[in-house]
Amino acid sequence: MAKKYLKDSKLADHIRIGVGLILNNKDKLILEKRVDCKNWGLIGGRVEVGESIEDAALRECFEETSIKIKKEKLKLLGIYSDINQYRIINYPDNCFHAIDVIFSYQVDKNVVLKKSEESIEVKFFKISDLPTDIVPPAKQPINEFIKSGLICNN
Repeated sequence: MAKKYLKDSKLADHIRIGVGLILNNKDKLILEKRVDCKNWGLIGGRVEVGESIEDAALRECFEETSIKIKKEKLKLLGIYSDINQYRIINYPDNCFHAIDVIFSYQVDKNVVLKKSEESIEVKFFKISDLPTDIVPPAKQPINEFIKSGLICNN
């Protein structure tokens, strides 16, 4: 499945609300290498009909990493919708404007990561050594998280 990140809003025929998670421990973040584009991105996905944003975050986290997280420990980082951040997502069968609610969440350093069928790999990266092939919509949230001071150093 080929996936493209674009900026032309005329190509999109609907909006999709999604969630993303910056799962972190000290100076490390968890990223997933995605099957659909072969690049690294945040854990997350679409919000299903009838589902709260927070419940979608918990579900996506468990589906993509096998980590169970707690709703009350989610920290809202921001809402990202700027098409100049390549938020027009084009799949062979549809094209949409992705609007993502991004949370940060501190995980235990000893969590066991298990990838889903959507992932080639899921792993921790040192913030000082992030991969260069990160999907465009994840770059600003990651940069804002690093600048925010939310990194836990204990």
